[in-house]
Amino acid sequence: MKIIKTARYKKMAEDYLAHPERYSENILGILEPVRQELLSVLRNDGLVKIDFNDVSAQGIQIAGIHRDYPRYIYLNETVKYDLSNLDEAKKEFINKWKSMSGEEDVDQFGNIVNQSNKWGWD
Repeated sequence: MKIIKTARYKKMAEDYLAHPERYSENILGILEPVRQELLSVLRNDGLVKIDFNDVSAQGIQIAGIHRDYPRYIYLNETVKYDLSNLDEAKKEFINKWKSMSGEEDVDQFGNIVNQSNKWGWD
């Protein structure tokens, strides 16, 4: 497997090297089209970035970033290490994002971010 040397993949790549049995043979090659598909489908709903994060025992998290809050994960959905729920996770991510992309929902998220920054994240 060719490891892509970017900060976004560093943790996943390190875990892959330590525990290759958790991953499909070409997981990054499989996930890149997922990123492109989600960005294409949800760009008009405020999605500007997708990251993939290893969440240890649970799997790989699809983390979506909203244009109004680029420093925070707006929504995430977990894909199992064996990718057996990849299609289901993509559909869930799209459905949840669309249901949370209204102005009221984005404002509510902003209020949570502002209050947490002011009083602390717990």
